Amino acid sequence: MATHTRAPHDRPRLCGAGATVGCHVLPTGAVSDAVRLRTHLILLTLATVVPVVLFSVGLIIYHTRLERSSLERGMRDTARALALALDRDVNDIKTGVETLAGSRYLDDRVDLAHFYEEAATISKGFGGWAVLSDPSGRQVLNTSRPLGSALPIPTLASLEMMKGVAASRKTFVSNIFTGTVSRQPAVIVAAPVIRDGEVRYVLDFPFPPTQFTSLLREASLSRGWIAVITDREGGVVARVPDAAAFVGKKEGAEWTTRTTAIDEGFIKGDVLRGPPVYVAYKRSKETGWTVGVAAPIKLVDAGIRRSLLALSSGGFLLLGIGCGLAFVLGKRIAAPIVALADSLKAQPAAPLPPAQSRVSEVEDLRLALEDARMAARRAELAHAARLEAEAANRAKDDFLAVLSHELRTPLNATFGWVRLLRSGRLDAAAAAHALEVIERNVSQQGRLISDLLDASRIVFGRLELSLQRVDLPALVAGVVESARPTAEIKGITLKSELDADAGPVRGDPDRLRQVVENILGNAIKFTPPDGAVTVRLARDGDACLVVSDTGRGIEADLLPRIFERFKQSDSTSTRAHAGLGLGLAIVRHLVELHGGRVRAESAGTEQGATFTVVLPIAAAQGDGVAGVDQCSSDVGGGERLDGVRVLVIEDDADSRDLVAAVLTQAGAVPFAAASARDGVSMASRVRPDVLVCDLAMPDQDGLAVVREVKSWAAEAGVTLPALALTAYARVEDRDRALAAGFDLYVTKPVDPSELVRAVARLVRR
Repeated sequence: MATHTRAPHDRPRLCGAGATVGCHVLPTGAVSDAVRLRTHLILLTLATVVPVVLFSVGLIIYHTRLERSSLERGMRDTARALALALDRDVNDIKTGVETLAGSRYLDDRVDLAHFYEEAATISKGFGGWAVLSDPSGRQVLNTSRPLGSALPIPTLASLEMMKGVAASRKTFVSNIFTGTVSRQPAVIVAAPVIRDGEVRYVLDFPFPPTQFTSLLREASLSRGWIAVITDREGGVVARVPDAAAFVGKKEGAEWTTRTTAIDEGFIKGDVLRGPPVYVAYKRSKETGWTVGVAAPIKLVDAGIRRSLLALSSGGFLLLGIGCGLAFVLGKRIAAPIVALADSLKAQPAAPLPPAQSRVSEVEDLRLALEDARMAARRAELAHAARLEAEAANRAKDDFLAVLSHELRTPLNATFGWVRLLRSGRLDAAAAAHALEVIERNVSQQGRLISDLLDASRIVFGRLELSLQRVDLPALVAGVVESARPTAEIKGITLKSELDADAGPVRGDPDRLRQVVENILGNAIKFTPPDGAVTVRLARDGDACLVVSDTGRGIEADLLPRIFERFKQSDSTSTRAHAGLGLGLAIVRHLVELHGGRVRAESAGTEQGATFTVVLPIAAAQGDGVAGVDQCSSDVGGGERLDGVRVLVIEDDADSRDLVAAVLTQAGAVPFAAASARDGVSMASRVRPDVLVCDLAMPDQDGLAVVREVKSWAAEAGVTLPALALTAYARVEDRDRALAAGFDLYVTKPVDPSELVRAVARLVRR
């Protein structure tokens, strides 16, 4: 076989869509007179089957189009006729409802007893009952119940429908719905009762849609055909056959989408529940419902299948003739393909050798196999990425479940003890215990919310530090002492070895305290009774804090991801320790913001764990060093506000009462306003010494209030310091409040003593 080298412009190419390897070119050793594979197939087809198949297919297609065209016309006509019949029946019902709405018994002198008899008579004619409601939705009369008996409370959907009818002043036909009492499908026709230009009542007729099913049965469709009426949202109002199995349920989204696009049409496919169908539909003018007439595709196409069966029989005969030719040509095609397959099996990773064949598609196949190999690799990488993303989503879902549990648990204890306190049946010891439990659970929930807010700030890069020189040994010592009672209650030995020279460091004292509390709290939480927790602080170039415990340890597979968000060693419902799995993630971020580093070590389960935090020592400077804050827990901290007039503007009644009570207990004279408008007008009357104002209020926000009140104070020549008391805890919220005119910013929940000290601080200014 002679071979020739192709010119570059004659080389066949295969450019796969999305391929990253570009277009392939046949090597110069390819056969120059190769014939394309499709040429061989065309020759084989032309020589055997094509003439007969084309002629037969043409006849079948022509006959099929005639039958389907006739079928479509008939189905459209039937759908139109059923839609007209539906409009007629609905219009009869609407006329009955509107006639009853004009009853003289609902005129100025309302006679409900006679109206009840009249409504019961008319509604029974439609197989339903009558309900008379006022425009707000409250039922006045219901013929399904004796006159004067208790009437059911309407559902939210019923209230919305009543309000819509009263607002539009037009008769309304509802979609299909399931009754809350009868649990049966029903439809409502509602009309407004208008007297003297006002809507006094809304009259509605709920009734079962059985008469619409009867309407479809009267159409006498062909056996196996389907007739259906659906409402404006795809709910099945009536259907034959099998009405009981479908009425009240929804058809698929495709049916609703296709039928709402235009008023009339013809569709083929899986648009109705059941087998694929041809369906003609027409929308009802009175109700907006859709009437459909459908015929199973399998049933309609039975004649086509018979024709195809005859064609197949002839084809088999011709196939026997073609087999002889196919054998010869097939051998010519198959041999090089088999060679490619053998090469691919022997060396899967090696490049495929050029195919020596007169069929150019074989070479194209080789190049396509190369592309497919690369595509498979890309698909494998994509699959790995998808698995990783799914794992992240599962972790997030686990976190949300834990969050729900952690938020509800303290709420349960708080709610229960509050109810017991309100009962007044607790003795003094039990009441004191109840208050202790409530305070502990409220504090726990506050910590959970703080962790969530910190995690959010970390994600969006909004966590800021108030940097200063911090006496780290004193800070760590304070945290250890505050944690010691918890450790003693659990029977855990808490030891500390603190080097006084391991500081100071430059950082935010509150955030550094949060780091130490989180790590030490975790160590105590995961250490069993009779265990030990050791806190060491030493100076080794940098300040090095080491917290080690003899607790449950950390699994080897979790250890590299222990500082990631949502990661917990146990997030199941049977876990032994509470928490959100955010604490260590927050620790890592805070330590890194301070220029330090943190790591965790553990020999495995039940082998304990060690956490190490390294922080850079601050350079020597002359400014003060922040240590440990000592705050009194007594209400007011000893501060008194005797005679101080305080204007409290707070829209939440509970918060307003609490602030007023705290101020009164400290000797102040509070004046409370429930809205921004009342507070502004009250300021000039009571002339307060201090303003305490919320930020988020319905009529006007606190920023506008403080500007207005400060403006009045300036004109009156008085000094009025202002305190913002709000649940907004972001730094940008605090900055906006101070810029607007507030002198202090306190976030909720607030300790009573902190509130008293803040007011006293403003008074002393």
